[in-house]
Amino acid sequence: MADHSSSGTSSTGDQGPGEPSSRKPSGLRGFLRTLLGRNGESQLRDSFEELLEQHDDRATPIDSDERALIDNILNVGEETAYDVMIPRADIVSVPADTSLDELVAIMSRQPHSRYPVHRDSLDDVLGMVHIKDVLAATTEPKENFSVRAVMRKVLFVAPSMRVLDLLLQMRMNRLHMALVVDEYGGIDGLVTIEDLVEEIV
Repeated sequence: MADHSSSGTSSTGDQGPGEPSSRKPSGLRGFLRTLLGRNGESQLRDSFEELLEQHDDRATPIDSDERALIDNILNVGEETAYDVMIPRADIVSVPADTSLDELVAIMSRQPHSRYPVHRDSLDDVLGMVHIKDVLAATTEPKENFSVRAVMRKVLFVAPSMRVLDLLLQMRMNRLHMALVVDEYGGIDGLVTIEDLVEEIV
């Protein structure tokens, strides 16, 4: 069984490196850019506080979009990875020795953008494979294909990790998939960054 005991640890990132923004975001759009961008946790917190302070004056009313965003953030404040995860029974994972044809067939039957890659069982996850990497591989000789060669990292987290903390961990590590690991090292569920964003916006 793989050792996933350390919550918030990553298993090459899901995204390439980007240049940090030199301008401080403001307002709803600025807060969203911070939330979904690559800035640190302190700037995310500061941006949210600034957004609230901007509307502390009654002369600056909160519009419906901003109110909905603030409500959603407050509502998910106590939610955890366990609350929003896709349960283990619904996870579509692929063995590390899957051939290209088999992988394409799996993606056709059960379409997703990312799939965990496991060794012997789902409790021994090595990483994940992205559909765009598989599609790119179809232009190369099939005998040269290896799931491990196109595999990307995933994040392993505890069920108790807060949703906003998880979102921060995922974007700071530039990873779009996290696997929720129980106290015995087994996989409880899966969370994608899209799932987290939907919870907030």
